Parts: sequence; structure tokens; C-alpha cells
Amino acid sequence: MTYIFDFDGTLTDPFPHADAMREMMIYILVSEGIPEDKVREDIDMIRNRIFSQPQKHPWIINDITGCYGNEDPFVVNNVIAQELPGISKIYSEVIRNPGELSSISYRDATRDMLPHLRSDTIVTFERILRNSNKVYIVTNGGTDKVKRMISEMDISVPVYGEARKFEVNKKWEKLPEKMEIDGLPIFLRREKYYNILQGIEGDKTVVGDVFSMDLSLPYVLGIPIAIVKTVYTPSWAERFVRKNGRVLERLLDVTEE
Repeated sequence: MTYIFDFDGTLTDPFPHADAMREMMIYILVSEGIPEDKVREDIDMIRNRIFSQPQKHPWIINDITGCYGNEDPFVVNNVIAQELPGISKIYSEVIRNPGELSSISYRDATRDMLPHLRSDTIVTFERILRNSNKVYIVTNGGTDKVKRMISEMDISVPVYGEARKFEVNKKWEKLPEKMEIDGLPIFLRREKYYNILQGIEGDKTVVGDVFSMDLSLPYVLGIPIAIVKTVYTPSWAERFVRKNGRVLERLLDVTEE
């Protein structure tokens, strides 16, 4: 069996890095002259909107929904950066590219941070590899950065970074445009992620924590899926995966039949 894992949020506790990313975003905006109290108040307001009506606050990439805002703490930050310019001129004048604000905030905040691996990540990998299975990591993060972060595990596994799972190519027609869950459209044409998955041989299982980005595409391709349940897992995603895959309360459960 070949196990394909996402990294942030699947093999790690994402909150220390996501919190650091948000604080860096605040620091950048304050450095542009916006009062800190104002920035924090507006961020909290947008965050509340995201969680009250996530379907109305998706993460938009190239004019199409890449992910719903409540599926992941990093995505929450991305949607906040995306929506700040629309609530006040003080933001639109300094945020000319929301995606750039997000990426710079993440990069600068986490550059020197250690990974916060889940407590059972190492034992999960050891158990999988002990039984002659294969492990791959496919992540939106940079290849070298993720390799550095997993070096403390003393386990060597292939890493495919910059997978751009969030990026949908509307003109690419190898797959249907979308699937729907409880009336929510999940767009499928994630071309780079598709090519990575197709290049990995063997009987595959994909393990992730964000349905839209990690699991929708492999599901449509007929690859078994497992979602690592977090406090961000939407109810619709959990229900769907319980019927069509596996919901993991802890990462180590992936090794148990």
C-alpha cells in the first residue's frame, strides 16, 4: 500500500503556525499605519462571518472557489486577507494583492519555526513503513522546507511540495468541473495535484485534513480517502467521508483496519 499524506494539519498541529501567520499579517498592516485595535477588531469580524456562513466566504483563487473558509486555519487567514480590502478604504489602499499578503505573512512568520508534529506522526510512519508500505508527502508547502521540518523524524520519505491543491484550472477538462456535497460545489480541476497523484505508483490511499483541497480529487479518481478530523472539519465533509472513506480521530488510526 502507498500512503499519500498532506503535511500541514494532517501530520502537524497547524495552530501554532496559523496563529503566527495571523499575527504577522497584523504586524504588516499596523506597520502601514493602521491602528492595531482596528485591525484586530476587523479581523475578528471577518472571522465570525466566515464561521457563521462559510459558503459565502470561500477562498477564491483565479475567480473560482479553491476551498471553503472554515475548512482550515490557514485558509481562514487567507480569506481574511482576501476580504479586508472590501470592508474599508484603509485596507484597499495598502493591500493591493491579498494573496501576496497571505504568502508573505506565512513565509515570514514560519521561516524559523519548528514543526509541531502530531504526537503520533512518527509512530504512524514507523508502523506503516515497518510493513513494507510506502509513504509520500504531497503538500502546498515548499519541498525543501517540508523536508527540513520532517528531518527530526529520522525517516526519509519522498516529498512533493508546492502541489497547489488549492488551484483550479477551469480550462483543463480531464475531469468533471465539480462535485456537490449538500449543495456545496467542490471544484475538481486541480491540474498540478492530479499530475502528482498520477505519477505515484501503487495501490494508493490519500490522507488529509481539508476535503476540498486534499481529498475531493482523489475521491473522484477512485483513490481511497481518509480525513484526519480536526475542530475545523465541516459537518458536511465528515458525513461524506464517513460514507465514502474513513474519518480518523487520530492519525495512528490510519494503520488500523
